[in-house]
Amino acid sequence: MQKTLQEELQEILQSTISSTEYQGIPSGDNFQAVKAVLDMVINKLKDLESQGGIKSITVYDLDESHPLRQPIHAVLQESGDTVLASWPELHLYGEGETPNDAIAALKVEIIDLYDDLSSTSPSKLGILPRRWLKTLTQVIRQDA
Repeated sequence: MQKTLQEELQEILQSTISSTEYQGIPSGDNFQAVKAVLDMVINKLKDLESQGGIKSITVYDLDESHPLRQPIHAVLQESGDTVLASWPELHLYGEGETPNDAIAALKVEIIDLYDDLSSTSPSKLGILPRRWLKTLTQVIRQDA
C-alpha cells in the first residue's frame, strides 16, 4: 500500500522531532533539527513533484456566478486511479478519475462553502468559518 504525502511527511517530522529534545523556540541543536526536518520536507515535495505525484496548479475561474478577483493556488495529487485537487488554505478537496474531474469537484466545494457561509449570519459563524469567509470574499467577486 502506497503512503499518502501527509503520512510520509508526518513520519519524517515524528522521527526527527522525537529524536531531539525540542523545547519551544529552536536554538543550537534544536534549530538544526528543525532545519533538517524542513529540508527533508522540501526534498520530499520536490521528489514527489518530479515523479508526477504532486503538482501546483492555479485555478483562474469557478463559474459565471462566482468570478474570481484573483487566482486560487491549489495542489493536484495523483495516486493510482484517483486524483485529488486541494486548496490547503481552506482544507477543501475535490476528487476524480482525471485531473479535470478533481479540479471541477474542488471548484464545486469552493462554491458550496462560499454560498453556505455567505448566506449565514456572521454572528452564527465560529472563528474558523469567519476566517474561511474572509478568505473566500477576498478571492471571489461578490458583484456578479
